[in-house]
Amino acid sequence: MRGVTRRDFLNGAALTIAAGLTPAMQFAAAAEPDPETALEWFERGCRLDARPETFDQAADAYRRALAADPDFADAHCNLGAIHHQRDQRDAARACYEEALRCDALHVEANLNLAGILEEENRCEAALSHYKAALRADPLRTDAHLATALLYEKLGLRRRAREHWRRYLQCAPAGAWAEIAKKRVEEAE
Repeated sequence: MRGVTRRDFLNGAALTIAAGLTPAMQFAAAAEPDPETALEWFERGCRLDARPETFDQAADAYRRALAADPDFADAHCNLGAIHHQRDQRDAARACYEEALRCDALHVEANLNLAGILEEENRCEAALSHYKAALRADPLRTDAHLATALLYEKLGLRRRAREHWRRYLQCAPAGAWAEIAKKRVEEAE
């Protein structure tokens, strides 16, 4: 059986929290007046960052949010996600690190930075960020999943099994739950 990786888990899924936009919504976003606050700029970025064709506008909105509030961790993280999707790893890493400077327990920034570190085979550093994400949100299923996969990659099956079990406690059904059940059974 081929090992399951974090890349399989992400499978092209967006690293941001925004939903998709229809062409009419994109037009409306372009026609709306300029926001006045960091939060309003951030919200505009969220409306635009789900599609590659509006990444530039979303990135601009996040930069404007950061100009208004340099400690806006979510804006740093979402800007990093845009860079990450464009395969601009150094820029993405810098954004995630800045988000973590603003909020050391920022779950998304920890998970996204861990993903980059894991791709670079810097597994111990990645594990540290997965653990930070779990400290911030112990019920976060994707954090347990990513941690279990990394422990398996490191050959630490017992530790992986702990996270597969925790994953199942939070998400007992679905495709990943089936994989988690098999992993727990194999480890026993």
